[in-house]
Amino acid sequence: MAYNSYMVSTVLHFTATQIQALRARMRLSQHDFARMLRVSAKTVQNWEQGRRAPTGPAAALLRVMDREPRAALRALHGFIPKVAADLIAVQEEAEDNPDP
Repeated sequence: MAYNSYMVSTVLHFTATQIQALRARMRLSQHDFARMLRVSAKTVQNWEQGRRAPTGPAAALLRVMDREPRAALRALHGFIPKVAADLIAVQEEAEDNPDP
């Protein structure tokens, strides 16, 4: 399947609310989320307050963090930090055992 710029921009668009939800799902402060993504805390703050939107590599990284947090963390840090591993395990368990 061929991709065009419209498809890519749609896939990589994150709203302030989506970024807040991702961070909340990981149970991280803005500071810790920023450190995990290797961006400044001010950047995360600007994203979450809608003053700026992540673009390019930052948007791609958020997409990977949203869909495949283990892969993103291994790529960024060479390992999965303990706090993130615990949170990811809880998320995966919830996904494997949805409420009836």
